[in-house]
Amino acid sequence: MSYIHAHNLQAHDQLPPERELEELWGISRSTIRSAIASLTKHGILYSLQGSGTKVAPQLTRSLQDLESINEYAKKLNLNLKTEIIDFGLTTVTPPMLSVFNLQSDALFYRVERLRILNQIPTLLEISYLPQELVPTLNEEKIRGRSLFSCLKMNYGLTADHGEEKISITMAMPHEAKILGVAQGSPVFRMISETYTERDVLFEYCQTIARTDCLNLSSVLYIMDKQ
Repeated sequence: MSYIHAHNLQAHDQLPPERELEELWGISRSTIRSAIASLTKHGILYSLQGSGTKVAPQLTRSLQDLESINEYAKKLNLNLKTEIIDFGLTTVTPPMLSVFNLQSDALFYRVERLRILNQIPTLLEISYLPQELVPTLNEEKIRGRSLFSCLKMNYGLTADHGEEKISITMAMPHEAKILGVAQGSPVFRMISETYTERDVLFEYCQTIARTDCLNLSSVLYIMDKQ
């Protein structure tokens, strides 16, 4: 950490090779590797095969608002790219049907997207939307734009409030491959439900996020006690 601060390294700046750090500090290479591993585990550094070790970027997501990642990235002049991994109609499990209060034969659009922030695969989002609310949804309508803006423009569905549950779990094989991390690596797993002003649930989303690229923030409101 002291080297990063002393040299004012920014996100994606590269650390010198281990040999140079070994000569600079006069310590063993095993100690250097242990320090790098610890900083990588805590999200300070990241490594890409063939590219060395670099300072990790940090995306901060507030749990108090419904601001899309597109809006957040634009506000901070971050380079955001979205890839559609999968799109199509599907059925869902009984527990999810009960959340939407729909019949067993209801169909849902499943939208799987990868968010790449400053060239680093950061978030994998899997959204489920009831076909009856968005009957003409297709891949072209959401390509290159915010899903929420598409739903608002085409179907009059505006995000008003929602619920979110967050846990830290291990990356499954499919998730690890897409996010570019080792299988079993720690990831944030966020389950969110988004409602309109009339309490219509229109999106159920599971987000898997790299812990080395994402910060979560929350605001505590103190109410006056009588």
